Amino acid sequence: MVKIERRRAIAASKELEKERIAAASATDEAMSLILRLQSQKSVIEMRANQERRLAEQKQQYDWEVIESLRRMAASHESRRRALEDRLRTWRRKSRMRGSSERSSGVEGEDCFVGGGGGSEESDGDAVTSYGEEEEEEEEEARGLDDDVLRSSLELDSLIEE
Repeated sequence: MVKIERRRAIAASKELEKERIAAASATDEAMSLILRLQSQKSVIEMRANQERRLAEQKQQYDWEVIESLRRMAASHESRRRALEDRLRTWRRKSRMRGSSERSSGVEGEDCFVGGGGGSEESDGDAVTSYGEEEEEEEEEARGLDDDVLRSSLELDSLIEE
């Protein structure tokens, strides 16, 4: 009986040792899995933080671009208004000159400023000078119209972007 008891005790010890080894192996595997998951979590958190920082930087850049575009749009709008004002003034002056020419019945002479009572040659120069001046102002007005149009188109394209 003592032999049987010893065999049972030895078998139980071996069984217990196997169970202890299996438990230690399971514990090692669980710890390995936990460490791997913690490592993956750490990598994911680092990537998330990096993506968050990049998103914040992009957002900051986008806001700066938006503010820059707003300033540009305001500048273009201000320039457009100034050009329109100049164009209106030029058109008003042009109409006034045209109406004074029609009312006087003499083209060129009444519109010439600073031409006192000179010879006919100087009056001819005045008409030529006035005609050239008028042509230059018309060209300038066409240029202003083109500038206003270009500015508006540029502004529209910037806003669309």
